[in-house]
Amino acid sequence: MITNLDTYFIETTDRYYNRLVNIYNKRMAKANDREYTHKEFTNYCGAILNMRYEANDREEIVNALEIYYKIGKEFSLAIKTLRESLHKRISRDTVDFLAVTSDNENPEFEVVSTSKEPETFFIDQYTDMELVRIFAEFKSYQKFKEFLKTANSITEPSSTSDNLEKSKDFTTARQVLAVHYLLKFANVKNVDKTEIARFIQFLTGKNFDNIYKKLQSPFKLNDKSLREDLRFVRDYFERLGLFEIVKMINNEISS
Repeated sequence: MITNLDTYFIETTDRYYNRLVNIYNKRMAKANDREYTHKEFTNYCGAILNMRYEANDREEIVNALEIYYKIGKEFSLAIKTLRESLHKRISRDTVDFLAVTSDNENPEFEVVSTSKEPETFFIDQYTDMELVRIFAEFKSYQKFKEFLKTANSITEPSSTSDNLEKSKDFTTARQVLAVHYLLKFANVKNVDKTEIARFIQFLTGKNFDNIYKKLQSPFKLNDKSLREDLRFVRDYFERLGLFEIVKMINNEISS
């Protein structure tokens, strides 16, 4: 069975990232000095990104795949393009030179074709899945680095409730999605949407009518921001270690 590289990338990235967050949360829960422990994780993450992806052959792989990833190119096509590009460069690096035979009395010249050892030749050592795995690991550490920037303050109370309500990130749509997955995880069934809307209003203080409208169709097919909202909500569940909910959201994103 042929593995879909795009699915493999999502699953592998999430697996690596979830493992890093899980280890971090466990260490922080046991730490006597949380600030020091957080700093050590930050230094470790930066060192990994530098040593594995910014100071060796893998840098060219991740830089190229990052470009293809940003424009939404399928990994199977992206890797094919990358290989072709590097092989063309190898061909350009092939040079001809003149070599003298060992017979000094009757010197003859012959053209010898030789290939340099270009730095890009290493790519042929990896299968397509291995290249995706390298990029997935890189993205997971990148994501973990961003997580660490806010993780130490995630439990800090906001200065005022007004700041929370006014935040452009804490939209009604995202809050409805979060409660939807919490109730699904808790196996809550056959509850009138009116009651759910009241519960969300109790938690968020948002307008009841707006909440109820979102509950009617939380996964609108024409909503271009849905994937972005799902990723935003997913980050909070990852920080809580609720990986069953994370898996539900991943399934929705990849569907």
